[in-house]
Amino acid sequence: MATIGEAAAHLFMDERTFRKIVDEGVISRALRSSYDLDTVREEYVRHIREVAAGRAKTGDLDRAQEAARKDKELADKYALENAQSRGELIPREEVSTALASCFSRVRGKLLSLPTKTAASVVGMDDVKAIQAKLTVAVHEALAQLAGTVVAGISEDETRADGD
Repeated sequence: MATIGEAAAHLFMDERTFRKIVDEGVISRALRSSYDLDTVREEYVRHIREVAAGRAKTGDLDRAQEAARKDKELADKYALENAQSRGELIPREEVSTALASCFSRVRGKLLSLPTKTAASVVGMDDVKAIQAKLTVAVHEALAQLAGTVVAGISEDETRADGD
């Protein structure tokens, strides 16, 4: 059985470092500082192997995981920059403005349908004829909306997306 000083010397380290690895659980704490040198050496060698293999967590940060995370973030950054330079990304503000404008136009067209069609169906008794008139009005409104060009998007791109 060995003291803390003897066990530390056996592993070629100072007592402070030895106490630290005992506190971290690398080496089992012994009662009354009576360490079995064979057990101490075996536990420490196991720990060193785990660290070398990348399976042991050293401190709060795992260097391999942090390096991989950093590499992924850099790759994502470059991918976004490349997509932006190729014109594959649209700024959020532009999309929000375009959608608000589109929904406003749709709302306006839908709200105007009763006013536009009321006079033409007021004297009609045939439900199918009324339905046909309303269907024509809806299709006209949809055709007008379909002709809407969003600023910054060419007609070719609009047709390609609609196919």
